[in-house]
Amino acid sequence: MRLFDISTPAVIVLGLSAVASAAVIATIWRKRDPPFLKCATTLVALTPVVGPLVAWWVVSFPEPMHPDLQAKGKRTVNEYSVPREFIREKVRRDRGGDEA
Repeated sequence: MRLFDISTPAVIVLGLSAVASAAVIATIWRKRDPPFLKCATTLVALTPVVGPLVAWWVVSFPEPMHPDLQAKGKRTVNEYSVPREFIREKVRRDRGGDEA
């Protein structure tokens, strides 16, 4: 019995997993996340086969929207990603305030 008696398909799967891990780790370290999150996600990505998938899922959240498109006001509900000023103007027109 040899020391590393691993079948060819297993070697191929592990090799592809290593390539995927390298790609995900490169993506992790390019993001502007806290160092603790980068280190933890890197450790997850180093887990064979499933690790790169889980790590990619963790780091693939979209970037925050532009502040004008975020609904942060108390009276503004921005369900459709429309700038607040557009909503305010429409409300003024609907209430009969500004006719311009």
